[in-house]
Amino acid sequence: MRNKIFSIKSIKSVLYQLLFLIGLFYVIHYFQTKDLLNSDELTNTQIQLVATNNELITSELANPNKQTLVYFIAPWCGVCRHSITNVDTLFSEGRAGLEIIVIALDYENVDEVKNFINTTEISVPVYLGSQFVKEKFKVKGYPTYYLLNSDASIEFNSVGYSSLISLKTRLWL
Repeated sequence: MRNKIFSIKSIKSVLYQLLFLIGLFYVIHYFQTKDLLNSDELTNTQIQLVATNNELITSELANPNKQTLVYFIAPWCGVCRHSITNVDTLFSEGRAGLEIIVIALDYENVDEVKNFINTTEISVPVYLGSQFVKEKFKVKGYPTYYLLNSDASIEFNSVGYSSLISLKTRLWL
């Protein structure tokens, strides 16, 4: 009996460690997202953005039969450089029923944002946000994203790196 590869004691130990890690993940996630915008605070669903060609755009976040992924980045953010490729993959797949809005914040000038777009080789449009947009969405870290349903209520929000599998799972749920 002692020679068994997996004893009950070792299995229990692994399960306790796994439960601890899952709990730790949720505690970290809670503290990262506790100050983000909630659905009750999103009253005006129109935002004005500027495209990198200086064209003024008014975007409606409430789209019938569509989810909207609003993804905030900063061009100097290393995590944003890695996670934006996952958002770009979603955009390139052209998933029906999904609109993706990427908004750059905390940039010094338009060239910094254009350089971010060129070096990451993304095809998803990136718009220039303002301090007003940053405050409206309570963005305090990067990347921050909100997944909105068709009436612009918030289905999910998060701060930090998001894998492609994680994003697709959020869209599916």
